[in-house]
Amino acid sequence: MVRRITYHPVILAILLLLSFAGSAQRDSSLQVYTLSGNLQPVDQREAFHFIKVIEKEDIDLLNAQNLNDLLKYYLYSSSFYLGAEGYQYDYMQSGRRSVKILLNGQQFWQSSIDKIDLSNLFLIEIERIEIMQGSSGVFYGTNAVLAIINVISKDPRSEGLHFIARGNVSNADEFNTSGMLHLNAGPHRFSIRAGRFFHYGIHGRDSGRVYEWKPNRKAVLSADYSYELLPGLNADASVNYVNSLSKDYGYPAPNTTRVIDADISQEIINAKGGLRGKLSKFHSISFLHNYTSFQQNKVYTEKILSQDMERSQADGGTDGNLHYDQYWSGIALERVDKSRIVDYLVGMEFTHQRDRAFDQGAVKTRSTVFSAKGDMRFQWRKDLKLQTGVRLSGSNAFKTPASYEIKGWYYMNSTTVLRSAYGRSYRIPTFNELFFTYEDPSLNIRGNRNLSSEMYDHFNAILSIRSENFLFTSNTIWLQTRNAIQLVEIDEASSTYSFMNTRKTKIMTQGINLEYRSDIFSAEFGIANTGNNQFPDEIGNYYFTQEISSSVKYRIPNHGWTFSSFIKWNSPRNEIRIDSDGELEDYTLASYTLWDLSVLKEIRETGFTIGFGMKNLLNVIRVSGAYLPLDRFGPEDFNQKFPVNVDFGRRLWLNLTWKM
Repeated sequence: MVRRITYHPVILAILLLLSFAGSAQRDSSLQVYTLSGNLQPVDQREAFHFIKVIEKEDIDLLNAQNLNDLLKYYLYSSSFYLGAEGYQYDYMQSGRRSVKILLNGQQFWQSSIDKIDLSNLFLIEIERIEIMQGSSGVFYGTNAVLAIINVISKDPRSEGLHFIARGNVSNADEFNTSGMLHLNAGPHRFSIRAGRFFHYGIHGRDSGRVYEWKPNRKAVLSADYSYELLPGLNADASVNYVNSLSKDYGYPAPNTTRVIDADISQEIINAKGGLRGKLSKFHSISFLHNYTSFQQNKVYTEKILSQDMERSQADGGTDGNLHYDQYWSGIALERVDKSRIVDYLVGMEFTHQRDRAFDQGAVKTRSTVFSAKGDMRFQWRKDLKLQTGVRLSGSNAFKTPASYEIKGWYYMNSTTVLRSAYGRSYRIPTFNELFFTYEDPSLNIRGNRNLSSEMYDHFNAILSIRSENFLFTSNTIWLQTRNAIQLVEIDEASSTYSFMNTRKTKIMTQGINLEYRSDIFSAEFGIANTGNNQFPDEIGNYYFTQEISSSVKYRIPNHGWTFSSFIKWNSPRNEIRIDSDGELEDYTLASYTLWDLSVLKEIRETGFTIGFGMKNLLNVIRVSGAYLPLDRFGPEDFNQKFPVNVDFGRRLWLNLTWKM
């Protein structure tokens, strides 16, 4: 039986009370410079996209160890655990694939890999995170459909040596340690970061039938080197390494009547380097090379769920072993001269990917993509700017039509800016969709090497009103997907499924956010309503989900104390969708609430900062729903649904940081 908990009136009252309580002090921290969307840093107020900035203090107060921990507390974002697939990040009900992840303005994750888990991107001494809302497929390529998330590392500019060490524990058997060493020596800057993270796991039962145990251990190491060739022009090189080991026992495989016991190890190596910065007063260049290796080894045992929920042992297997390699190279030249009407950016990109594990016979799991991009920026008056751009892409493995965008920026008065954009973006097929082959007595899935990229037509308009301490934003987004890729049955006799370009979806969103900052008090309140239509041609119904978020930070002047409260509430979601057999099914996600309380205390003149708090204060079920099985064992199993519940649990945490 699925447990339902409803807090609607109580939560709304708490959010409103926390968000608008407090006193005012003068502060100019809303004026933030940003790297997102440009080779040269620009003022946040002048960017063509609205950019939400998550500051380092917010990361510390949420005790966020990785990107997945952090994003789920903000509007449009949610995260669900999918067993061997890791944590699935869902942005604006469109899935993780509609968001591009950058590290210091550069591509980090491979663009067509199914298995990348956002919990593998750790926040070791991160300066800030910028969420650039709106599509930008012309400028950033695949997956840049609804947002760009740019993670910016801490980079001290002062001369000398900097060292930071951190330890973090919780009563859920978590133990995390990390550190950073940074050295400035004239034109040379060197940083090294290391961390080790351990989570003992979640104990419990899934719908009273499957025991779950999810211990997880991760190790992270990164090194960065930068040399200043000219004032404003740097040669950069970095290496990032992630190694993780997890045990996932009894987790149900989505869309099947199987559960899996798995020992999964993953290794990610990312190396990049190149030139970035100003060539002259008005020209900037970015010439980068990026190599990523992703290796997964999975030893698992399948268990088949019969009608009476008894488990029978199936043969083990290792077909979850993957080894993806990607090489990416890109060059871009940008000209910015505010005294002239027209500026521009032109560039080219080359990507080559392969899967070593599946290079067998005549089928070579390799994909090469070449893209050319260009945009022009027009500023006829100081209060009006336009940006137009186009990207042309070609590949040996799939087809991608041209993508284009036009964006406007209108400075209505000294406090009000209107941003709008219309265009077409895309997502290239993943390796699984192109090459995947999996067979068992009941389920055969194969890739399709005749796929095309998913295409997205989008429109968005964002109004922002800013005063000295307040920032109000209203965000409207409309998105339509064409040629979306879906798993469909192609041969009923052999129960064979393949990936096809068949789906069409639509998304519409309206969001409002109010932010206040001062020296001693900060508060933010946001509300959003998102509608998703999975098959508009057949039925044409939108299902809507509401979100409310609130955060409050209070600093005691001259004492080093900071108190915070973060609350996020999601309404229930009722959805009618099409399963892999083309049949309609009901799917329900119950409402859930996240509520974190935390305190930071800076012990002055010692370099120590102590943080402690409570996560998931209400300890409610975060996910509940049902899915239909793909594989059938007989007529008695037809249309039988299996509920899924996940409870992440309340926990206390303690953090100690020392800076030298």
